[in-house]
Order: sequence, then structure tokens, then C-alpha cells
Amino acid sequence: RHGDTDGVSWVVADLTPAYTNAASGAGDFSARSKRLRHYQRSFVFDRRAHVIVVHDRVTTEDATFRQKWLLHSELEPELQGPHFRIAAPHTSSGPRGVLNGKVLLPEDASLTAIGGPGLEYFVQPGRQAEVQEFLVVMRTGEWSATESITPSPAATLETTGDTLTLTLDGDQPLTLHLPRNMGDIQLQRGR
Repeated sequence: RHGDTDGVSWVVADLTPAYTNAASGAGDFSARSKRLRHYQRSFVFDRRAHVIVVHDRVTTEDATFRQKWLLHSELEPELQGPHFRIAAPHTSSGPRGVLNGKVLLPEDASLTAIGGPGLEYFVQPGRQAEVQEFLVVMRTGEWSATESITPSPAATLETTGDTLTLTLDGDQPLTLHLPRNMGDIQLQRGR
């Protein structure tokens, strides 16, 4: 499912096949074990506000399986509570880009920067749960040395049954209705 309306592109995808395969449980690392029952990703890009929203809903076969959400970057992030910032340093040709973000789900998320020499592929243990949701809101922009780590989009989140309602504040507020059941994303711009 996908759409493009009012400057907003979105997609809802079933990513389960990327984490399971016909050889699941065969015993070697590439086959993995049968870990996931379902993995849905919703991805939204608001071209006007330069905002990216990623919502993952993961259902595992075993509630003791640890889940985590990873964002890979060449640069070390700055972390403060649920906020993160990845900023490319200035060059002789001028300022470069920045990505500011906030983790909204899980509500008690603990952000940890990992990596560096010898730890390029290291992943710390995640959370145990049969169904886990991750919701991350990010804004792209031009790097500013005076900008705080928290200018990720102001957002409010409401949960109603099979839908998450996310409202992003700004000059042109955007309300997103993110389905938990592979449905279409509904959106409304303005108040």
C-alpha cells in the first residue's frame, strides 16, 4: 500500500518475508530461526516540513525474543533522553545536513550509541515482548551550531484500537492515522 497526497508520500509494507525464509530453522546463521510472525512498517515523508515518520509493529513467535530498533549512521549521534541528533560537520564549502529525531514508542525507550572500531556490527540486547511497536519521528535540515538537540518535530500521539493518531505541529500541522493492520495511512493537513 502506498500513496502521495498533499506533499506527503507514504507506504505500508509487510516486511515479514525479509526476516523469514523457506530455510528458517535450518540451523545456520543465514537461515535464522523462526522468530517473527509479522513485521509491518509504515513510512511517511512530509516533503513540506522535511519530516520522516517510521512506525514498526513487530509480532514475534516467542515473547522472550528481544527486539530493538536500529538507526545506522556513519556519524556518531548526540543523545538526550528520547531525542537524537546526527549532524555532519561544516566543510570548507559550508554547512552540511542534520537529522533530529525523537523516539515516541516505546514510551520508555532507552537510546544508546554503539559502534566504532571493533563494534561495527555490535547490537545490545533489546526488549522482550510478543508484540512491540517502535515509532520514530525525524526532521532533516541544515546544520546549525546553535541548534539544540531537541528540535525534532513537536508531536502528540493517541492510540485508538487498531490505529495510532500522530499529530505533528508546525506551520502546517499534519495529522497521520497509522494503521496497525496493513491498512492505508490517512492524513489531514491543517487544524
